[in-house]
Amino acid sequence: MQLSYSQEIGIAVAGLLADSGINDKNSFRAEEVIAFGLGLIKSVGEDSVVRLPLRNVCTILDDAGTYSSGTFVCTVNGTAISVAYDSDADTTLTAVAAAIQALTFILTAVRSNGDNTIVVTAEENIDLVIGTISGLIGGMVITSQLYTVTDTFLGISVKTGDIEQGNRLLDINDQSVITFANDALTTSDTVTVTVNGVALTVVTYATSEAVTLQLVCDRIKEVNGVASATYSGRVITVLNRPGLPLVVNSVVIADNALASVAPSAAIVASMQAVTFNSGDVFYAPTEMVTVLRKGRIYVQVEVAVTSDDDVYVRHVASGTKVRGGFGNVVDSSTCFKVSAARYVTSAAAAGFAIVEINLP
Repeated sequence: MQLSYSQEIGIAVAGLLADSGINDKNSFRAEEVIAFGLGLIKSVGEDSVVRLPLRNVCTILDDAGTYSSGTFVCTVNGTAISVAYDSDADTTLTAVAAAIQALTFILTAVRSNGDNTIVVTAEENIDLVIGTISGLIGGMVITSQLYTVTDTFLGISVKTGDIEQGNRLLDINDQSVITFANDALTTSDTVTVTVNGVALTVVTYATSEAVTLQLVCDRIKEVNGVASATYSGRVITVLNRPGLPLVVNSVVIADNALASVAPSAAIVASMQAVTFNSGDVFYAPTEMVTVLRKGRIYVQVEVAVTSDDDVYVRHVASGTKVRGGFGNVVDSSTCFKVSAARYVTSAAAAGFAIVEINLP
């Protein structure tokens, strides 16, 4: 039997306006699935379209050690970059920067010999992913690959009663299942996957079929928009960012080992049911989003915050931490600071804090 009752009103939900004070809201069209109470960014080239933040700048830092031979190898969003050593480290890494900048979606790639960096800037709507760098023979080490953003912060998504609650099946194919059949992949076999019309770098059999399928997943995950690519047994499941179209056009297997029954792959595209922690309610792509640009609003924070903390917004998803989420983490590789916002109240991790925002 319940003998006592709380006299306090439950403390909000993400995206709820915190008071009836003056606030400035605008309407924008959603480029992708957007939950309530998340930081939003202007879509480049669009006057009234918003999306969640994306990393689009990567700074590659080396330790200025000796680089005497070999070939610099990496991938940039699934496209292979391979530059042979030439004369000295600075000459070679300048050539690497030029090779990266030649990619159609890269704005600039600049080598600074004095700072020992290559700074790569992609178009603002591109989620930039530079794969593991290898092939440097000598004493040089790549010490870090730091990601940042050049996005224009527009505001915070507001909760509205007009959006239906519960899981929503978006009317767009944004997931694909690739099923391998017949004889297993083996020595010398290659796999070429084409996603959204772009053929990815060929994956060559390595050690075992399981290892090779993981390499295929790694290659797919570097494609802009892909949220995950995982395998179980002989099945790879690819999920795009919810609401963004995903087309795995083909999976071509070169049976160089001449198996008795050549390996094959079948592709099935479908729609994913989207689930968020905050009540499974969200704006779907093309729906109009109410965005707070000036006023006070509740947000769910990733970590404990206080009113003395700076406001940071996440641009790289990590586990349950979503793009557009709020925290106080000073880590430019995953979050960026919003100078026009402040925490009004404190909150525990996963709790709700009031953010005051004052954008021009």
